[in-house]
Amino acid sequence: MEINKKYAKWGIGILLSPVALFIVLTLLLYIPAVQKWAVDLATEYASDHTGLDIRIDRVRLAFPLDLSVGGVNVVQQNDSMPQVKDTVANVHDIAVSVQLMPLFKGQVNIDRLDLNKVKMNTTNFIHEARVKGTVGQLSLRSHGIDLHKQSLRVDEARLADARVSVELSDTVKKDTTKTKNLWKIAVDRLDIANTDVTVHMPGDTLRVQAMLDKASARHGLFDLGKEEYSLKSFDWQGGFVKYDNRFEPRLKGLDTNHILLSDVNLAIDSMFYHAPRLDLAMRQLAFREKSGISVTRLNGHIALDSTRVILPKLSLSTPESSLTAAVTLDMNAFSDKNPGKLQASIDASIGKQDIMRFMGGMPTEFIRRWPNQPLSIKGSMRGNIRRID
Repeated sequence: MEINKKYAKWGIGILLSPVALFIVLTLLLYIPAVQKWAVDLATEYASDHTGLDIRIDRVRLAFPLDLSVGGVNVVQQNDSMPQVKDTVANVHDIAVSVQLMPLFKGQVNIDRLDLNKVKMNTTNFIHEARVKGTVGQLSLRSHGIDLHKQSLRVDEARLADARVSVELSDTVKKDTTKTKNLWKIAVDRLDIANTDVTVHMPGDTLRVQAMLDKASARHGLFDLGKEEYSLKSFDWQGGFVKYDNRFEPRLKGLDTNHILLSDVNLAIDSMFYHAPRLDLAMRQLAFREKSGISVTRLNGHIALDSTRVILPKLSLSTPESSLTAAVTLDMNAFSDKNPGKLQASIDASIGKQDIMRFMGGMPTEFIRRWPNQPLSIKGSMRGNIRRID
């Protein structure tokens, strides 16, 4: 009987030893010296297997999963100049706090994730584009990341003091692989401050730049499987939008190849997109264009798909003019074969100053004699390229 008890104790000890070893190793990770040793070992392994030079200055792990990382630097050899190294990522500090127990159920709850003073460059990792720039601050809280259901909910996120450049490539072969992304991403709140994004088209022929002084989005839902995207609201206050066709000369007045909209204020009450359908309820749009054109208010509902554009009621105001219009336009209304229909009504009062902005090439005497009174337009039309009433 005593022998059986001794064997039983040995058996229990053997069974529990891996558990005890795991607990001991886990506890050791909270000792600063062990943390440094583990980080050095991990970065050396990652550097050897990725070809990148990875360095981390300091790491601190507190119970249960409060991690602080400082001085992250990742560089790689330049592919064309052997004497030059490109910085892939440089992060001043990272702080993350993750709930422990939900991890055992395949769920991730992030109480805190902060990245400060980030420098990034995707170099040749993404064939379609190169993304580079700096981010002053990126922070988020997320409760509801389910790895099994492929769903992610972001409670709130903030992006500030970012300068990002996206350079698109024209030498990428079309990806014909059939990979289905089924993730559903919900974003309850996103705030953006002092952020600049520039997109360079292939060959740098076109540049589109947007500067957001202050912007916010609420209740976004992005279903990557169905390719459906929606927002409950979006507000943008202050900033500019710049569009440049770099191979076209600059002209006086309104130059459609070189547009600069400043003092932008945009408010969207709802947005839904599922190709080719777009529904947009715009409460307010205001801006000033470098040519002198100023829009104090533009609002209305926009609905379009591959066959039709519908503007039930569009209102436009400038310091000199006002306009309301309702338009229904078939995309093929101007086709030679089986054209669709155009139906529109308009009620406008257009001031002299707005008219003259589009008549810069007219003789001075013509401009002087134009009456200093608004031009009133009321009318409706219906038809297509063959006949309009």
